[in-house]
Amino acid sequence: MLGQLIRIILAFAVVLLLAYYATRFLGASGRLSRARKPNLRVLEAITISQQNSVQLVRAGSKHLLLGVSKERVTLLAELDETELDVSQYAQTAAPVPPFEKVLGKLMKPRAAGADVEEAKDDNE
Repeated sequence: MLGQLIRIILAFAVVLLLAYYATRFLGASGRLSRARKPNLRVLEAITISQQNSVQLVRAGSKHLLLGVSKERVTLLAELDETELDVSQYAQTAAPVPPFEKVLGKLMKPRAAGADVEEAKDDNE
């Protein structure tokens, strides 16, 4: 019984380590980084139904309004900056926090009263 528990804990630790190093590798290679794709960016998206959406995409200096479904992507319109409020979209993406920082926040023990206060804040 105790041996099985130790094996489960070790297996969990190995999975956490693998997830940590995989995230670091993908982040370092640029696969998770939006900052390395300055010419193509989804500015806004709205879901129309479960498998359909309308997306505003910036490709270079063009702004494209796309209809996206499971089967296809359709160009709905090509817009210029005079038709849009693009001032809210920064040229660089927000920095992605390191995995260990996110994991540290999740692993912090919470006080019993903190959960109640957070639930109140979420409902307001």
